Amino acid sequence: MAEIIYWAGFTDKGLTLSNEEFVRSLSVGSNWSRIRIGIHFGFRTAFLNFSCVSVLGLCSGKTNPFNAGSTTNFLGMNWGSEQSATANWTYFYGPPLYDISQGMTVLKRVGSTTTIGPYYSGDEYWLCNTDQNYRACAFMDITKGSPNWTVSAYNIVTNTTTATFLGALTTDTVPPPGATTRINAQTFAFDEVAGGLDTLDIYHNSTVQPLDIWYVGAARFAV
Repeated sequence: MAEIIYWAGFTDKGLTLSNEEFVRSLSVGSNWSRIRIGIHFGFRTAFLNFSCVSVLGLCSGKTNPFNAGSTTNFLGMNWGSEQSATANWTYFYGPPLYDISQGMTVLKRVGSTTTIGPYYSGDEYWLCNTDQNYRACAFMDITKGSPNWTVSAYNIVTNTTTATFLGALTTDTVPPPGATTRINAQTFAFDEVAGGLDTLDIYHNSTVQPLDIWYVGAARFAV
């Protein structure tokens, strides 16, 4: 099961996922029209190349989230290519960096069907190794529409503090302070017929490289 961790290089506690999923109900439920979600994270072990599925998004309720056999309703983003949800991470020395060649992808899932949406396919280097006291950030903006919703994705690939993450999450600018835009206001066919998006959802399927989560959050910018 997911564990609460304390890392000597940081003063705060974190949550680690190892082939696990974390869900948390939003205090505003699905009563929003524009929202930003974000994650402050690191990978546990340096010097390790690995592949994984790592997803951040919103789902409908806690019972059938993204990785359920039949998902109620999900919209989010992952680190990976436009062809699949799998990302390949390569470790580099000096400074310690993780490289991902497939960028970031928006995706939705209803039932057993996952649909790939807008993506950024560039090569990126992330300073996000927990065992060397580095953490990075990723964010997604979602605006409801009919018939299409609007999605954007941003990241801060350098080492970030808690204050940097929280400032970027809660400041209503595009891009968030200190972040780089990767997917810019792209439309994506989506609706809440299957269920309203009222729950934060994070899934990470690697057991050889746990995902350490220091902060997650959602900021409602419009009702």
